[in-house]
Amino acid sequence: MRIADVLNIKASGLSDEEYRYALQAHYDFVIYDNGNYPLFAVEFDGPFHENDANVIKKDILKNNICEKLIFPLLRINADFLTKKINNLSLLSWVIEVWFFGQEFFKQQEQGFIPKDEPFDYNFVMKPFLKDGSIDVDFPYNLSRNAIIFINNCRKESIISRVNFKAYEDKLGFTYGIIIASVGDKKGIMSKVRVKSFNFYPPSPSDIVEELVIIDIANKIKRFIENKEKCLDSQPVYDFLNKIQFNSDNFTFLKAFSF
Repeated sequence: MRIADVLNIKASGLSDEEYRYALQAHYDFVIYDNGNYPLFAVEFDGPFHENDANVIKKDILKNNICEKLIFPLLRINADFLTKKINNLSLLSWVIEVWFFGQEFFKQQEQGFIPKDEPFDYNFVMKPFLKDGSIDVDFPYNLSRNAIIFINNCRKESIISRVNFKAYEDKLGFTYGIIIASVGDKKGIMSKVRVKSFNFYPPSPSDIVEELVIIDIANKIKRFIENKEKCLDSQPVYDFLNKIQFNSDNFTFLKAFSF
């Protein structure tokens, strides 16, 4: 569907180039509510969206249009359809979290939830019966089991610490890098990236955080089974420090350790 048929671009503050592009370009998919009001758009990005300069330029134009007109745009690749965690495809998880978030913000506007209460999909609970009593699950906390496993490995001194950082590069990709230290100079590393987009919640940094924690847990399991080798950790830590302080090439998003 053509961008100009979804959004009102007249007197919208778009640049001349963005305005022309909105008249010509189309969204892959647009999600509407029951009242035929557009909620968000979904773009499927194939390989050309990663290395073709002309395609990347058009993606940036589309991103800028959506950002200026405050219209959520979700960018996905094949992994969002094929990767399943907790019986959910990554795409299903992202969209369900988004709808939960919109309802949360609506309840805030109506005064049922305090204005200063942040939305955190990790605390969405699903009660169920277990052995005749009520238990709870956290279906949208994708990395919960992985974090429990990693913490157990720390207690058993298999690894010492875990450091995570997320950043965005100039080409519009969000990266998550995590390293689990094994001794003083060795470590197990994982790196995940997704195309950045104007869609919240969840944010691109939330997605790479979930995925990279799950991946590092799997690599630690392989390390325990002697199927994964350690790397020299110092170059990785040097790169992580470079990300945080080199604002010319990277935009630092968040970091934590445990």
